[in-house]
Amino acid sequence: MKKIMLVLVLVLCVFSGFAVPLPDGSDARITEIRQSNGKIVYVRLKEAATLNTPLGALEAVEEVFFYENGSIKSFQPAASGEYDSPVGSLTYTTAPISFYESGAVEEMELATTTDITGSVGRIKVAAKTISFYDEWIPASVELAEDCQVKLKSGIVTARSGYPMFFHENGAIQSFTISRSEPLDSSIGKIYPQEGSVMELHHNGSLAIVSPEDICMVTVDDCLYFTKARSPIAFRDGGQVLRFSAEAQDFTFGKFKFTLENGSTEMFVYDDGSVFFTNPGYVHLAGLEYRRHCNGLFVSPVHNRLIYWEESYNDTSVYNYSYNAEEKLVSTSLNMNVLPYNSDTMKYFENSPFAFDQESNIVSYLGFEKRKNPETRATYNHPVIVKVAVKQNRVPVELQQPLGD
Repeated sequence: MKKIMLVLVLVLCVFSGFAVPLPDGSDARITEIRQSNGKIVYVRLKEAATLNTPLGALEAVEEVFFYENGSIKSFQPAASGEYDSPVGSLTYTTAPISFYESGAVEEMELATTTDITGSVGRIKVAAKTISFYDEWIPASVELAEDCQVKLKSGIVTARSGYPMFFHENGAIQSFTISRSEPLDSSIGKIYPQEGSVMELHHNGSLAIVSPEDICMVTVDDCLYFTKARSPIAFRDGGQVLRFSAEAQDFTFGKFKFTLENGSTEMFVYDDGSVFFTNPGYVHLAGLEYRRHCNGLFVSPVHNRLIYWEESYNDTSVYNYSYNAEEKLVSTSLNMNVLPYNSDTMKYFENSPFAFDQESNIVSYLGFEKRKNPETRATYNHPVIVKVAVKQNRVPVELQQPLGD
């Protein structure tokens, strides 16, 4: 009954031109209103009104959004102004300002070049949009001038006129390299390419860097050369995760093979296994023929070389190993292994196959077909397919969806 009365009061106020009490404690003439669970969550102002915003009492125009707890979610200032925030003095424009429920700014447009202070020190940011995580932790800014960034691996200069992104803990996430300066890494000195984007982990270690030169990477006691100006990805502990190598003769354990695709991207895993993305034609020593692969996985410790090739909607998977007589044997596997592309890259940061102590495959990275309800288009959704190995070695597959 109280809810109905509130709606009637609001309707009468709207059509009679009287001021309506708003959740922030102010009154305003409005031309449109929306509610959720009996709470006002949106109004359109008929004229400028003074609101009790997280920045203080300010005149607002146009649209105002509220959280259900009554705090302002966003509003449009009637005039530019200045706010003394925890990160520095911020001069804002008349563009809409959004807030978290805590009252901290989520996003605003700066009117002037501004110095802000965060966990990385003091930086000068351009008169552009600035965004924050909750509790006033910077999320993204545009640099107004080059600035030096002190990393665990060395000192590098970030380029002005480009964005700098931050992790939720305040550590730098990424920025554009202004000039090439040497950085220490697990593979030696790296000279980042000027104009490339460098990414960092939460702990400040290198995540992705594109060296302007060729670098050397050792995998399974073998030395490989990276492509110049191609990204090298590192784990947060400093180990190499992914890099592009020139196609060549590869040796992993007993497996010797040649890739004929010019260059290939390699994922390196903690257990010594590797994954080659779209390697093209592969010639495996001990076989008289070569095959075209869409993915190639090698695990020396489990004595496995597995590759798959896609044809229309089918995926053929082949498993090679050496028997007790040191002869190469092959088994065809019935597995819908996830196709590799830029959209699925993150899923291959962990090994696509898991084994038990007897080197039986117990799970693999597969997919299931799904349909977008809006576009009706089908797509491959990643899943972990568990393989229960019975005593008769007949695999039973159970799918476990991965998070979106």
